Amino acid sequence: MGTGPVEQQQVYDAALRESGRNPDNFFIAQPRTVFVAARREKAWDAAETGAHYMMSCYGKWFAEANDLPGDQGVAGLPPVGKLRDSDTASFFGEPLIIGTPDDAIEMIENYQRRTRLTHLVMITALPGTDPGKVAASMKLFAKEVLPHFRRKGRAQPKRS
Repeated sequence: MGTGPVEQQQVYDAALRESGRNPDNFFIAQPRTVFVAARREKAWDAAETGAHYMMSCYGKWFAEANDLPGDQGVAGLPPVGKLRDSDTASFFGEPLIIGTPDDAIEMIENYQRRTRLTHLVMITALPGTDPGKVAASMKLFAKEVLPHFRRKGRAQPKRS
């Protein structure tokens, strides 16, 4: 299952329980926008325009679908240059993970504390973003963020 905000994951787990299934036996993925750099400002400078464009497109599609609570579109989306300062901008119901490797670790751990997560689906190649900067972000994530979670030894659920 791929979900957005924590509430969707909780609805999914409740439905599994109601049908006699143990949620721990099922994978659950969270799509998140992830872009890291050595400095937070550098990450935002590289990713903000692409993230804004992506959020605008998805916002329009969600509003057209109007099949989930909160599908109000992009009315509250801050403009490029202000997105990085927003406390309310989110994608799939969660904040963008844009910043330093330490920021990414903190935000992923925050999500793990609030809900069940077995797979992180990383949206890293943002529209119009320099491919070299995307590659550098991915390498930095692999070098500094992944080892943190590997050390924690996250167990995978059993398949049913």
